[in-house]
Amino acid sequence: MRWYAAMVCSLLLSSAAASQTGAFYPYSKWDRLSYVERVAYISGVMDTLINYAPDDVGVKWNHHYYSCIKRVNIQNGQLANNLQEYVRARSDLQGGTVQEAMLHYLGELCGSPTQ
Repeated sequence: MRWYAAMVCSLLLSSAAASQTGAFYPYSKWDRLSYVERVAYISGVMDTLINYAPDDVGVKWNHHYYSCIKRVNIQNGQLANNLQEYVRARSDLQGGTVQEAMLHYLGELCGSPTQ
């Protein structure tokens, strides 16, 4: 659980800083995009999530998420649809960023690296 908290904090801090410059979409804006635009954005979110790691803990989480996505064989289009369904059922995530929502979704889908 400590690792999950560290990873979430790290990504949320970078998300908060980036959202100041417009790099990360709020979920509400992403939800209004066309299907093609949502999928393209999710592709970038996943590339960033899997390839960026501030430390060894981040590398472990990145590998865990990558392995999970490969194992369950979800393509970016299905991932975008799943995220949309997931957040529609969770009003607390609707006011945050797409990245924050994705971390919550992946946490439920994949669990933690120690599970």
